[in-house]
Amino acid sequence: MDYDVNFEGRYTGRDAYRTRLPGLVAHLADDGREYEVLNLSASGLAVKSDGRSFARDETIVFDLVLSGVRILKAARARVVRVLGQDLAGCDFVGLSRDEESRLDKLILEVQKRLISARKRLEEERPAEDDGALAKPRPD
Repeated sequence: MDYDVNFEGRYTGRDAYRTRLPGLVAHLADDGREYEVLNLSASGLAVKSDGRSFARDETIVFDLVLSGVRILKAARARVVRVLGQDLAGCDFVGLSRDEESRLDKLILEVQKRLISARKRLEEERPAEDDGALAKPRPD
């Protein structure tokens, strides 16, 4: 059975959902410093440079740590984007299935919590319209 799947629309260059986790840091092996992770996805991360000069195509080795708990040990990523002296965007390189699974679970948990928080906010917001007057539908 042959089939073709096409998606209409503009490609944004993003391979995966990105999220921010307060307290998430990358502890780099080469300089021993911790760098704040600005966003994380299943395919990579962005770190705050804190004065370090990252080079495009540089491979970094790091532990990914969330609030003192190590999520990944000696993970590797390639720097694919450097934005000034503030940010380095990296793609993961050679993650094991177990590491990919841990990342997926972490990101999914963040997504679930964000959805839950959004629903709570919507429920707490007072109704703007009680529905007594029907609004005409534009045709």
